[in-house]
Amino acid sequence: MFDVCHAHAERLQDILGLCGRESASFVVPCDHNSLNALEEGIEAFLLAFSRQMEQIGILEDVHRNELILPTGNYLMLPDFGYLSQQRVRAITRHLDVLMAAGECLAKHGREKAARNLWCKLHRSLPGHAGLHQRLTQASHGQTRSTQPCGHSYRVEPVGSFTHKSLDRPFIMCMNDDNLYVANDMTPVITVFDVQGDYLGDMSGDLISTRGIFPDASGNIWTCDFNTSELICFGRGGTITERIDFNSLLAGHTDSRRPIYGDFDGRHAFIQSSDDSNHNAVLVRLDLESPSNTLLVRQMDGLDTPGGIHCRNGSIFYANQKPPALYGIDRDLSVPFRIYRQMNRWVINFDFTDNMFFVSTPGALTKVDIYGNNVQTIPYENVLNTFNYYIDGVTVYNSGHGKYLFLADANNNHIHKIAI
Repeated sequence: MFDVCHAHAERLQDILGLCGRESASFVVPCDHNSLNALEEGIEAFLLAFSRQMEQIGILEDVHRNELILPTGNYLMLPDFGYLSQQRVRAITRHLDVLMAAGECLAKHGREKAARNLWCKLHRSLPGHAGLHQRLTQASHGQTRSTQPCGHSYRVEPVGSFTHKSLDRPFIMCMNDDNLYVANDMTPVITVFDVQGDYLGDMSGDLISTRGIFPDASGNIWTCDFNTSELICFGRGGTITERIDFNSLLAGHTDSRRPIYGDFDGRHAFIQSSDDSNHNAVLVRLDLESPSNTLLVRQMDGLDTPGGIHCRNGSIFYANQKPPALYGIDRDLSVPFRIYRQMNRWVINFDFTDNMFFVSTPGALTKVDIYGNNVQTIPYENVLNTFNYYIDGVTVYNSGHGKYLFLADANNNHIHKIAI
């Protein structure tokens, strides 16, 4: 596909009379036939370029221009170290040619054709201007942002809610506009709607609850640390399936207990540790056929699990001691450290707008995908209590607004904050 795009780029260059990417000087065609040929060349090139982007799996947030580049075997976040420089330069050059072609059309009275080009390019590659800048920087070896990306959120406390079934709430997840809360001291998952109204409990014969996450069908899975099981609750709130983790991992590693998990639309990814909550490994499994796609990896720097989250084909996980956030590809092959502050304890985190929200002692910290601290939100500024212990955070971003939910283990409350 890169060869096809290269051929189209050469044809457009011929039409434009482009003298070279380095000099960026060109003779602009101004006759009617050349402009028609340019429009036709753009159409063919856009089709090939879109397919090229699909092939390597480039994804980008439309509003943030924060680049995420997951592929089948590589992960290009937050830098381009795993994407060959040759490919980076090729993609950059292709964008150069397309943007020069659009400028040429606009300059010679073909504004409608130029607008169509930008619209089509935006549909096939949202935020292409930001992408062009990032790839240009990457092709010159500038692979990491040194300035925080994004802006500070306005935070406005909405209130808090509780129920008698909450007993040191800590891990939470959202599903179908409902909030599911795992409790540390009782084997119960407490369910609220997004307004904070209590909907019920899910317990079955749980012994303990740790990480909870929804799958593609809307079922809720939880990690039972004491029984070393992954347990599935169907939409009716009853247990429908159990996966014995030790039996599953037999032959891959010694005894492990599941702690935190998440689902990326294809697989579940589980942080699992030994009996003392150390020596953690990452596990990937197909929930419908657990042994078929099982991967078990021990990662450098991962000892005490601190949470896991899947986003845009990438897997992000936290370590508590020493505190750090990492990212890795779906094949668990190329880890990289995103964020580390030795004086802070990563308790739990969630992810929205290409930002990590990390629960640390005394504050909620907002971190961009390059590891830059964008905003620190002291809990005393947004909570109506001083005797708090925030042991979990999750984000809601849907039709009812955008909120942070914080699990307060000391007060058995869930705090709701508008962002």
